[in-house]
Amino acid sequence: MQKKRLSTLVAAVVLGLAGQYASAGLLDGLGKVSDTIKKASDAVQSAGSAAGNTVPGGTPAQRTGMPNGSSYQLPMGFEAYPKADLKKRIDNPYDSLTIPVVVPINGPDGYLAPYTVPVEGKVTMLQYEHRQDDSPALIMRHYLAWLSAQGFEVVTVCAAPCKALESGYNWSNVADASRRVDTNYLPSRPAYIAAYKPGAMALVGVGTHIYQFSSFVKLVEGKVGDLSNWQRVTATQPQPGTSTVGQNPQAPVGNATPQTPTAPTTTVAQKPTVPGTYADGAELVLKLKSAKLLATPAPGGKVVATLGSTDGLVYMGAESGGYLQVTTAQGDGWVDKRLVKLP
Repeated sequence: MQKKRLSTLVAAVVLGLAGQYASAGLLDGLGKVSDTIKKASDAVQSAGSAAGNTVPGGTPAQRTGMPNGSSYQLPMGFEAYPKADLKKRIDNPYDSLTIPVVVPINGPDGYLAPYTVPVEGKVTMLQYEHRQDDSPALIMRHYLAWLSAQGFEVVTVCAAPCKALESGYNWSNVADASRRVDTNYLPSRPAYIAAYKPGAMALVGVGTHIYQFSSFVKLVEGKVGDLSNWQRVTATQPQPGTSTVGQNPQAPVGNATPQTPTAPTTTVAQKPTVPGTYADGAELVLKLKSAKLLATPAPGGKVVATLGSTDGLVYMGAESGGYLQVTTAQGDGWVDKRLVKLP
């Protein structure tokens, strides 16, 4: 019998109840299961979007964040992390946006990623709060397993703890340019990953939230645009996590016994493997308070801008005459490699 992916709250309740019946040796009492399914379904329909509602079995009600709050269906069979509390859900039937594939850097318009992938279509954004005794690594592992099972390719935007952009608030412009998300629940000191498959993209972040943890999930179903930036970044890093696309992925945590968690270990900003060089796409910072961004890789080159210590630089993979080609919020150019370092 084909295994059916369970993506609704009612299904989760039924699974829990079925397990209770199995442990009691009462699987022959299918009538009880049927009655319970009907009661759970009725409870979900009547729950609406009331804050803090729960359905039988103790599973947090998955509120939509929409006024009518009548649907609990998650897109693409998405599976929330067990025991997660959905704090906000935003649904948009159509939007045109970009998904970052490298760490955002600060500029005149706030924090924006220099490399993104354009996508348009149906958008769903989910903000979860997780328990204090939970594991961010295990939460991310759950999301990675689900993405892999759905056929997504994954790249690490920033590995935890993202020292280049620790504040959850600074991710708000990247998470949702229209600022509909609740910045209080955007994870701090996070790990962020981006995911792609034909017709869909995702952005997932997991990190701290006061004395607990939180996660952000953005799913877009529709048309994916120019993939040149995606291909450039994926060429510099393997798939993060413990499973790779195309192989048999580990089942999401909700369907398997958790094992020793491992966090994504690969990031765009890798340590140099050869002295004096950096990985293509690595994020760099200045060693001094300022440095000149030059139009050409030469001491007398035209000055494009004067970079400050808070400006982020992304290495473009080229080196000439002791200068590195970089992109910044103030423009593209060359910087003396002796003046930069990894964060």
